[in-house]
Amino acid sequence: MKSRYIIFLPVLLFGSLFSSCMNYYEYTSVPIAGLTMVNGYSEDQSIIYYINERAFVPLSYKNISLVSLLTGKRNLLIRRIDSPETIIDTTFSIEDNTFYTSFTFASTGKPIHFITVDRTVETLSDSAKVRFFNIAAVTGKVSLQIENRTSRHFFRNRAVENQVSATANQNFVLQNSGTVNLSIKDEIGNIIASKESVRLDTAQYYSIILLGKEGDPFTPLQIDVIEQVVY
Repeated sequence: MKSRYIIFLPVLLFGSLFSSCMNYYEYTSVPIAGLTMVNGYSEDQSIIYYINERAFVPLSYKNISLVSLLTGKRNLLIRRIDSPETIIDTTFSIEDNTFYTSFTFASTGKPIHFITVDRTVETLSDSAKVRFFNIAAVTGKVSLQIENRTSRHFFRNRAVENQVSATANQNFVLQNSGTVNLSIKDEIGNIIASKESVRLDTAQYYSIILLGKEGDPFTPLQIDVIEQVVY
């Protein structure tokens, strides 16, 4: 009996330790979310995001970055790299297991910022999923065309975005996957930006954006395509 007890003792100790570890990790699990940061701010080459006073690495113009955040109410500051000026100061709420995208840009010299909630499309379709935002310094409204077709009403006559319009158009819509050509036209039908041979993969999510400044040779109008993380 004594020898059998000695054999089972390590097993019992391991079981107790394993149970304690499981309880520990369950107790210390931390709800987190994801934030994609998009820099369309053509007034400077780089900006810096501060979330609850935590600074992230400088984000260059036309670049993106993805970070993890703790849930709850968060203060977001955005500053220019070449000055201590704060261009955006806002507060937003972060929910567990949710992905967001923060877009920063400028129009008529005024900094603009909005945040989208990036949700999956509930469908069995194997198409790509896309959405469109106008974050350029451009007058009038613009329309996105995919393969020379103005796709549905949500890609037409889009003014420069604000939080209201971005929230209204944050949902992704189905688009045939494959390699496509993109163009954006102004209100009278002139093509103001184009991008050829864009690959839209099956079951992937994309934000198509117009960014830059109208008539500016240093930051011209252009189309960018961002692959998004969704929940």
